Amino acid sequence: MTSRLHLLVLLHSQITISLAACQRSTLQQAYDSLFQEDKPSISSLKLASNVKISSNNVAITSLQQSPFVNYTGYAKPIRITVLDEEKCTVAVFSAPKNVDGTTNILSTRMTLNPTGEIAELETLQPTSLFTLPSFLPDQVNTTWTASSTASRADIQKVITSYPDGIALGDGKDVPVASTCTRYENGFAMPLACNGVFWLFQTNISQRRWYIDTKTGTALGNFVFDQSKYPAGLLPQLWLHEYFKVDQGKIFEIFAAMESQYPDPIYKDIWGPKGKFGSN
Repeated sequence: MTSRLHLLVLLHSQITISLAACQRSTLQQAYDSLFQEDKPSISSLKLASNVKISSNNVAITSLQQSPFVNYTGYAKPIRITVLDEEKCTVAVFSAPKNVDGTTNILSTRMTLNPTGEIAELETLQPTSLFTLPSFLPDQVNTTWTASSTASRADIQKVITSYPDGIALGDGKDVPVASTCTRYENGFAMPLACNGVFWLFQTNISQRRWYIDTKTGTALGNFVFDQSKYPAGLLPQLWLHEYFKVDQGKIFEIFAAMESQYPDPIYKDIWGPKGKFGSN
């Protein structure tokens, strides 16, 4: 009887810790610790002893190897935040500035463990010459931060239709707002968010989703898999796409994109078969 009671107390304690770690306030605290008012800062981050870190899909052993050590401020105050309580994950789109004055687009994902420490930290910083942070708006539309409560399943159905439509080469079943704009590495694309998918038709692989059911924001990780084409003809494109879903439609999209050539074939380090094997 005593051992059974001890087990129940232990289980209750573990559940309580887990739930506490995934409250929005805890996720917000992790965000606030990194994205401070004047610049991104790693000095006050609470890292797990076994933390896993990647920079542009390459495993690194310390945050001193990450792009954060070069940031001195923000090139633009723009910020998009996803707080995924189910996956205990914070995802952030931002535009930091380097010590040499150059500007960047940065996607950051942090996943917390049951005690509230950072267990996973992933960054994507596009390196293409066609990355144009200065073209970004200073702020996102206020719709991004407004409450757009919906179920996880409903939001995922909407955003999954986007890569599904590209794979089919047809965007007619992708629900988008009439004013929807897609920003690709800073540049506002002069196309409807569900337009001319036939031009980009390709397999979309290695998908991961992080969803905020309170605001309707989401981060999608996926790859435009061009490997069916002759090697070197077209690069594989690795993307972190930030979606805002409002009233069942995609309101706007911001993408951080990195070109990956097919040799070697791009493999998501955080995917089920990757080094870190996240979900």
